[in-house]
Amino acid sequence: MTVAIVSTAFNVVMGPVYDEARLLTELPSLDISDLFPRVTATTAGTTVLQSRHLMYLPPKYAPLMLDNRGVTIKQAWERLIPAFKADNILQQMRPILTFY
Repeated sequence: MTVAIVSTAFNVVMGPVYDEARLLTELPSLDISDLFPRVTATTAGTTVLQSRHLMYLPPKYAPLMLDNRGVTIKQAWERLIPAFKADNILQQMRPILTFY
């Protein structure tokens, strides 16, 4: 198998996103197929975040993200948070969870 990674995959992106408190209140109301709404820096409950389109995920958690239909942002959040909490590594994994 050959895996092709686009040349921009690890480029740094910056932009406003919901802060953690607002994300926790918005997440339950999102349809499973929805992406997070685009927000501006002046939207209440947002913060500017620097991230990358792709990030390393420790191999132990990779099976949680494998799905032949893909994984929505909401599904990723719902799968990773409990696993990280169970292993008591939520703080260390914060860069993975605060994606753009």
